[in-house]
Amino acid sequence: MKINRLLAATLALVLIAGLGTPAFAGNSVVVVPECGDMYGSVGRGGGTSNPGAVVLVSQTDGSQTFLGDPTAGTDGLSGLTFDSNGNLFGSVVFPGVATLIEIDPVTGGLINNFGQIQDAAGAVIKMADLATQPGTDNLFGISSGTNFGDLFSIDKSTALATSLGATGAIVGAIGFAPDGTLFFVPRVSLTLQTLDPSNGNVLTSVARSANIELDALGVRGDGTIFVAGTPFAGDGRDIWTIATDGTMTFIGNGVRQVADLDFLPCPVKVGGELLSIDSTSLLLASAQSFSWMIPVVLSVIGIGLFVVSRKSENS
Repeated sequence: MKINRLLAATLALVLIAGLGTPAFAGNSVVVVPECGDMYGSVGRGGGTSNPGAVVLVSQTDGSQTFLGDPTAGTDGLSGLTFDSNGNLFGSVVFPGVATLIEIDPVTGGLINNFGQIQDAAGAVIKMADLATQPGTDNLFGISSGTNFGDLFSIDKSTALATSLGATGAIVGAIGFAPDGTLFFVPRVSLTLQTLDPSNGNVLTSVARSANIELDALGVRGDGTIFVAGTPFAGDGRDIWTIATDGTMTFIGNGVRQVADLDFLPCPVKVGGELLSIDSTSLLLASAQSFSWMIPVVLSVIGIGLFVVSRKSENS
């Protein structure tokens, strides 16, 4: 009976050590993103802190949680988009730099750098915003440098950009709704538009209700459109929702400039199986953040077995 109780206590300690502790990386708590979380990229404008970083943005008050910086703080992260499998892509901008990268959605760190975003002639194309088309997972971008305001398709493996057509705006932000509608907000034109993804032509346009210069757009799984930008008369970084009739509702703001928005999809496909992104994130976080616990757990098991052995001898 004593042995059984000690074994049970030992197992309980192992479970507590392995499951009941928040994720850590070194001395920092690791944030584990959840399905439907809103991600933001941090640009370079307005003297923002952490240019190039990835943040989680609250959908209730606009506050931000820093995840990581795939650019090592040297560049701005202009575009940000998830594909249907939960892979996170970003566009980096800096004088002379316009690269396509893949980002770890748990740590915010760099996974891959696919090189300069260029057209077939080798011209570097800076992207102001990125979006992924539902159903095809094709990557789209809106340019901010050469071919200002053009809609591009981008090859995710080579970073080759192909112009699909002009939007008629200087620059702006794009995002696909789950039904495939491509929404566009020109930065300085106070409208919400829908575009033809095959050629960039404007299909519909409605006036926006707030006098905000918008830099970012993302569409949640339920079709709610979130935007981020700067009031023309101020320097804040505000988060709003915008209805399809152009009505804008203020959510709140954070401390960093948000250059693009997108949402962590669910479920995602991992190893050929569909999993909730919660499970995937926990798996990734565990692989990266719980390795320090292995010797602790083994030590607990060893101490428990030693105690059991001594108690058995004295029984």
